[in-house]
Amino acid sequence: MLGLVGAPEPSAPRPFTPPRATERRLSNGLRVIVASRHEVPLVNAQLVFPLGAAHDPLALLGQSYLAMALLNYGPLGRSSDQFAADLDDLAGRFSGGATYDALSAGLSSLSELFPQVLALCNQAVRQPGLAQEDLDRVRARTISELRVAYGSANSLARIVMARVLYGAHPYGQPIAGVPRTLENLTRADVQRLASIRLLPDGATMVLTGDVNAEAGFALAESAYGDWRGSGCREKSALVPVSLPSSRVVVVDLPDSGRSAVWLGRVTIERRHPRYFEGLVAMALLSGYSGRLNVAVRVKRGLSYGASAQLQARREPGPFSATTLVDHRKVGETVEVMREVIASLVTQPPTEAELVPRKAMLRGSFGRSLDSVAGLGSSFAELALNDLPLSEYDEYLARIDAVTPRAVADFARDFLIEGLSVVVVGDAQAIVPSLRGAFAGVEEYRAADIDVLTI
Repeated sequence: MLGLVGAPEPSAPRPFTPPRATERRLSNGLRVIVASRHEVPLVNAQLVFPLGAAHDPLALLGQSYLAMALLNYGPLGRSSDQFAADLDDLAGRFSGGATYDALSAGLSSLSELFPQVLALCNQAVRQPGLAQEDLDRVRARTISELRVAYGSANSLARIVMARVLYGAHPYGQPIAGVPRTLENLTRADVQRLASIRLLPDGATMVLTGDVNAEAGFALAESAYGDWRGSGCREKSALVPVSLPSSRVVVVDLPDSGRSAVWLGRVTIERRHPRYFEGLVAMALLSGYSGRLNVAVRVKRGLSYGASAQLQARREPGPFSATTLVDHRKVGETVEVMREVIASLVTQPPTEAELVPRKAMLRGSFGRSLDSVAGLGSSFAELALNDLPLSEYDEYLARIDAVTPRAVADFARDFLIEGLSVVVVGDAQAIVPSLRGAFAGVEEYRAADIDVLTI
């Protein structure tokens, strides 16, 4: 008969060669970064513009989201069907996207066809079509997706938590907007965004894969060297993030099968010197054998899983711990999750506990750089956050240097105090279990909630 002998010890770390990148700035201000990897005949390019959705005016929320989604429909003077067919003929991929901090356009193809794909997609970035019929289609789809999200306990909890943590700060506003702002957006609005934010000065182009540095710089020069215009990086600073008072918010969604439970607070920005302490703290809390999942699922059977995440951005980003539970178990679950987060201080990790969690971080870091697209995204993150491209030389050593005391100090300073709670589910079952532990539980109905004023 087989017996349980515990988890195997992590194997010894494999040798790791940090990725190398070379950079050059074109005369128009476009920063070009090239990181070569020749194992497969693929090239990926990412254009990153530093003014993201956080810079959308309140009345035009969703402006960035729609504008970047419309890049996928091709350039001026070419129908979306023709653009898609031309791209398909070249086996190329192209997409636009928006985050709070940046707008981006990504493309990839076989290396031998990359110059043609770059020339085609270059037109979509510099002279996007932004046709009215495409705008109407993307707008209708986005509004439909938002209404689906408002009916999902976990999706709605994520949206509400952002507002609870950031209030009127742009990080508290949905990137995709809300139905009423999307309905009011015009073609002129998205055209204006493209004309003032999709510009080379202050932007970054990251080329990765089967291309050497000089060839990459030449490709960038041929595609964008004659492009002119400033993306106004000097105007990119946001209103400083302030730490609001903690809140406990319950949103009534009685038809949801389970309640979404979110605990969160504002933490640190990506450039913060204690970022790596935060990574190790999240590794201790997350994963199947992480402290949250062991306490919530393994020991108590309250949920199928629980996890934690730290989203470090250009400005202080959010920490969140989340799970889905039976409506009647919300009070117990919230208390357990708070105790687990606090345990990073009351029961600091041992060196033995840190070994497998750091091994997990090492592995996930290596995997993030394994594909040419992942390599490009990683260097784009460094560029966007004004971090040196050499950070990856020290990345693993900085993880290894985090001590149990450093994790406890990070948790005490950035995770425990001021936690807000958002629960979306059957309020009739939820609220009684929370009132004994919290004063001032706020109640809203999902059917008539306004995510911009909650």
